[in-house]
Amino acid sequence: MNDLISVIIPVYNVEKYLHRCVDSVINQTYSNLEIILVDDGSTDTSSQICDEYKNLDERIVVIHKENGGLSDARNVGFDISKGKFILFLDSDDWMEKEAVDLLKLKMEEYQVDVVQSNFLYKYEDNHEINGLKILGQDQVLNNFSAMEQLIKNETIKNFAWGKLYKRKLLEGIKFPYGKLFEDTYWIHQVFARASNILLLDIPLFNYWQRCNSISYSFSIKKLDILDGYLERRIFIKDKYPKLSGALDNGIIRLALSIYLLSIKNYRFNQHNKIKRKLKKICKQIRNEKQVTDEKLKKDLNLFCSCSVFYLLQIVFKRWCYRK
Repeated sequence: MNDLISVIIPVYNVEKYLHRCVDSVINQTYSNLEIILVDDGSTDTSSQICDEYKNLDERIVVIHKENGGLSDARNVGFDISKGKFILFLDSDDWMEKEAVDLLKLKMEEYQVDVVQSNFLYKYEDNHEINGLKILGQDQVLNNFSAMEQLIKNETIKNFAWGKLYKRKLLEGIKFPYGKLFEDTYWIHQVFARASNILLLDIPLFNYWQRCNSISYSFSIKKLDILDGYLERRIFIKDKYPKLSGALDNGIIRLALSIYLLSIKNYRFNQHNKIKRKLKKICKQIRNEKQVTDEKLKKDLNLFCSCSVFYLLQIVFKRWCYRK
């Protein structure tokens, strides 16, 4: 069926990349699209570019708003969308020409609620890396298996983009205002409503890697991702208790990696604040005895007892590896 699909693209100061992104959408082989460009208070020429596209293609809707962040832009875009199906795309990324067509076709073929394709990490030197663990074939996962894979973050990534959703799954679930890594607060709630999810092995999305993006920079706001996982932890313990251990493994790995990243980007006051919060989280999880990975348990105990000893252990291991 030729149902209307809404493609929601938040836009903020991406004049260098916006043409590539929007062109990839308007040139899709699937034509019944509502293309929503949410200009989130851009201060470069992105606003003008959006308006130019609106005049070129009647399928394009442009919203200009005060800067409120990615979450707010996505929420605004969804609220005005009319499509039976929803797809999110970041404004520095782009899709392959047949992406929407294939996602919709496979959704109908397999009768699923969500379809996720593979994607490619793209770099300025033309280097590219497969974004997901190679499946070898398409896979349909039931609700529990999909949530399990989301927690593992290997074959299903914690990204809102790169997936085609039935609209009904998203109703009433908002992205959190003012948070970084907003997808970690949102996507498990959506997956909990899905009866089944299809994973496509073919890469249909291109994920542009920018050194000045949120993913590459470091600040205390990095802890937003941990806050998202802690909210998810409450949800999983209630709805999917058998997955609690796997989630706690992931939270501890993330906490330890943030600690090491804060050392690498050392600022005394910020580092101490980060370390205190990480220790509080790690001790809480350790006391609940949900961590299942034995090596991780040792690292967790060492970090909780003395973070300096944990750091020395990491340094020693890397020194031995280099030798």
